[in-house]
Amino acid sequence: MVNESKAVQSGVERGATRDELILAAADAGTSTAELAERYGLTDERIRQIVRKERAKAAGGAGAGTDLVVAGRNLEELAARRTAGERFSDADVELMLRGVAKNTRRTLRAAWKRVLRFTGEHGYDECPMPVETCVKMINWCWTQRGRRGRPYSPQVVEHMMWAVTKAHKVAMRPDGVRGYVTPVDSEEVRRAFRGYRRNYATAGHRPDKASPIAPDEQAAMVATCDVRSPIGLRDALALAWLYDGGFRAGELVIADEEDGRLGVLFQDVELHADVDWDTVDWTRPQDIVVRGATSTTDTRADHVVIHVPLSKTDTEGDGDEVILPAHPAKYAFNCPVRLYIAWVALLRQRKIPLNGTVVKQVLSGGKPPADGRPKNGKVIPVGMGYEGLARLYLRAVAAAGLEDPEGRSRHFALHGMRAGSAEAAAERGADTPELNRHYRWSQFGTTAQRYAARGRKRRQNPARRIWDAV
Repeated sequence: MVNESKAVQSGVERGATRDELILAAADAGTSTAELAERYGLTDERIRQIVRKERAKAAGGAGAGTDLVVAGRNLEELAARRTAGERFSDADVELMLRGVAKNTRRTLRAAWKRVLRFTGEHGYDECPMPVETCVKMINWCWTQRGRRGRPYSPQVVEHMMWAVTKAHKVAMRPDGVRGYVTPVDSEEVRRAFRGYRRNYATAGHRPDKASPIAPDEQAAMVATCDVRSPIGLRDALALAWLYDGGFRAGELVIADEEDGRLGVLFQDVELHADVDWDTVDWTRPQDIVVRGATSTTDTRADHVVIHVPLSKTDTEGDGDEVILPAHPAKYAFNCPVRLYIAWVALLRQRKIPLNGTVVKQVLSGGKPPADGRPKNGKVIPVGMGYEGLARLYLRAVAAAGLEDPEGRSRHFALHGMRAGSAEAAAERGADTPELNRHYRWSQFGTTAQRYAARGRKRRQNPARRIWDAV
């Protein structure tokens, strides 16, 4: 044990890596089991590290001057602390700000799964050979995720993404950062395609949000009793979600610490002539505005909503969404009329027009016996994601959209955005239009998928079969 202490102390003084310290302790006579317990690794992992470090040491001893390349001593570079360990707290905070919190959460969960796989089998996670990456994909089939099913293809894809990220930032022994990722190999791509096929043929389907059709959105808004503050708030949120194609994190508070506070009053421009003294907020459908259709040439009343930060605009360049007023037939779910009514309610109750537009409403107690709605209390606090999700599911249930068996459709907030995009594509919106309105990256394929789906419905040959009969 004295020899081990001296060897380890010597390694610490020269900045040795963890694997070099394990080799020094093993050479000093420490057992594999003791090292495994000390470092929290499996016995096989310890043996693998020892073999790797001994092979590296043997190669270095025989290489002689080959370890000096262009004036760089590779032994010293391999033993030094990496640049990542010398980043200050401010440096780390700045880099974290460059990645969305949800992305970091997903990446962290995926990397934990990768480490569990490598720890169980004693494999290296970085650099990871192609064969190990294929084994990892195969291992995912033996694990159990949601509802007792194997990991979904999306989870496996996240793990492969984590492996790629790790290979990009890892420090090599020669001091250069980055390895070639095994994920780009043909073998791994084939294995992943095989995994997806097995997942589908086993009867598993991904839980994709069921798109909400325009008539279904209208039915959901119609269930909101706009005579009450909570009903008016719900109708406004559903109208903006659908017409604007907002992500939940764009409309309501997603992360106060990260500055994602949803749509603020200062982000909204109302382009309409409004006589606020005559507005009855309990009857938004009666508010007179100039509506629009896809064929009108006259300027319609509208709201312009500035989106300062979104999923595809991580640098904060900003974007804007224009929501025109609906024609009279759909006045009840018009985003402009409902916004005017909401502002009129807040003005009447002397609630400042600042902060998040979609606010929380307290509506305790039983409704009046004469059928009038509860008189909820609007509080100057913005709604969060969970509140918006409950609002959505409450409207889905009230509109009777749920399948009686609960099997055919999966309702989630994204269904509003997906249904809105599908409806726009089916009615002729092309890829650039979809990219602009729904704030998708022009380099992605999301808008192309919706546009192709819309063309398929518009130009369905099966319709022409019976049109000619």
